[in-house]
Amino acid sequence: MRGDWVRRTIRYIEERRCANGGFCFYRLDEPNGSDTYFAIATLHLLGKKIQDPSTVRFLQDSQAPDGSFHNLYQAYYTLKGLQIMETPPRFDSRPYLRKQLNHFLVENALPETALKRLDHLTELCIDSGIEIKNSQRRGISAFILSLKEGHGGFGKPVPTLLASALAAVCLRRLNSDVDLSDLFPFVASCENPTHGFLNVPHMAPSFL
Repeated sequence: MRGDWVRRTIRYIEERRCANGGFCFYRLDEPNGSDTYFAIATLHLLGKKIQDPSTVRFLQDSQAPDGSFHNLYQAYYTLKGLQIMETPPRFDSRPYLRKQLNHFLVENALPETALKRLDHLTELCIDSGIEIKNSQRRGISAFILSLKEGHGGFGKPVPTLLASALAAVCLRRLNSDVDLSDLFPFVASCENPTHGFLNVPHMAPSFL
């Protein structure tokens, strides 16, 4: 993206900034962590550096004094947003992340939900210098591989492009030596001449 496209995109994002420094996609004064993180991350990709103390405070305020967060998603949006803004969290988040890693549960979770949480958790642990033990790496890798289908994709009952991408990223992040070469044919089967890529092969989107 160059020129006017960049300026218009930056303006679009900045118009969604709330008074307290957070961002809200639908332009009400209802900021949230995900909209704020994606706004910061997109502006960063476009070369726009955010130096706003109000936005920093909005993110830092989402963390409890004991270093915990409401959930893992909130932790991800907060810590990654602050990382882009080159500002540390107000409290040490490593005890919370270690607890999440030691007690991570996948029971009764949809594959894409579990994989997304694993993606966020492993990334945050590595960013924070937290050791992921070999036993934990093996356990996480075994769970991910249990979601692999015969034709290379990941996800149950039906493999999806999103689940496969999350699975591949997590396995590589954990230094797994699993051969993922058979993932390429699955990704190719998700290509579509009209829609670009589909989440499920040979299925048209149900929306415009």
